Amino acid sequence: MMRAMHTIEAPVTPEALSDLPLFQGESVEELSWLPPVCPAETFPAGYLLLSPERFADCMYVVLDGEIQVQLDAKGERIVTRLGAGHCVGEMSVIEALPPSAYVVTVVPTRLLAIDGTTLRTILSYSSRVAENLLQMVCRRLRKDNLLLGRSLVERDELEAQAWVDALTGLYNRHWFDQSLRVLIQHCRYRGARLSLLMLDADHFKQYNDTHGHLAGDLALSTFAQAVRAHLRPGDHAARYGGEEIAVLLPEATLEEASRVAQKVLTAVREQTIHDRDGTPLPGISASIGVAQWQAGESAAALIARADGALYLAKHAGRDQVCLAR
Repeated sequence: MMRAMHTIEAPVTPEALSDLPLFQGESVEELSWLPPVCPAETFPAGYLLLSPERFADCMYVVLDGEIQVQLDAKGERIVTRLGAGHCVGEMSVIEALPPSAYVVTVVPTRLLAIDGTTLRTILSYSSRVAENLLQMVCRRLRKDNLLLGRSLVERDELEAQAWVDALTGLYNRHWFDQSLRVLIQHCRYRGARLSLLMLDADHFKQYNDTHGHLAGDLALSTFAQAVRAHLRPGDHAARYGGEEIAVLLPEATLEEASRVAQKVLTAVREQTIHDRDGTPLPGISASIGVAQWQAGESAAALIARADGALYLAKHAGRDQVCLAR
């Protein structure tokens, strides 16, 4: 940002002042005393007008050009841009505090500089100007709130995308690892229960090799939908890796988790898979291992027991549920 010299020009006429939103409703006569004490100043592009690092005790009204409000000195976090008729610095003057953001000129900009003493005098003697300023501040705050709301929604969407597997729509492995640790802490300190399902699509490599990877992706996506559709409220499924899905069941005993696993097993077996053009594709089945968290057990140990039960289900013929003991 530049701090080059700016040019002080001839005073703005009372007629020009009366056209500004800040002074609307005031007569030319009532504004005649202001031009001599409120010079028009032209600032080059990139000029730092206001900074949280210093108290300027001055409000600026944009006559021509554009200014930028930003949260950092480098301009990487821009809040808004303001053109002719807008003002900045008024809250800092009223509160007698440094600004909360940086204000920089975007292009060569002509500004009306109103020092703090003059602004306080205007507000004391003119209720119309005070009302205009209040309305301007309220409109800007409303706009800022809308922008903030949109940015928060966008941030939430980005965060959600970071936790979700693109192919299946389930949570991803990173989410699963984090959530499992939190749930186990909850079990340790609150005496809660937790069960885990580990599911694997049967003969999935053969399915891919026979029908192609596109068909495999469709089968995996349909597999995930069948799993998610038959969970209890509060249960969560995640793509653990490849064709393997992990399901967290808070407050579920081994028997309750087994009943959920049986419903999921049937749903996967009975699901229908179609190609992009509607052509039916062969279905798949799944093998499921079920384990309930035991006191003092780590996340890795719980996963290992559920994986062990999954291994037994596969070696017992697949398309079945096995429980870890």
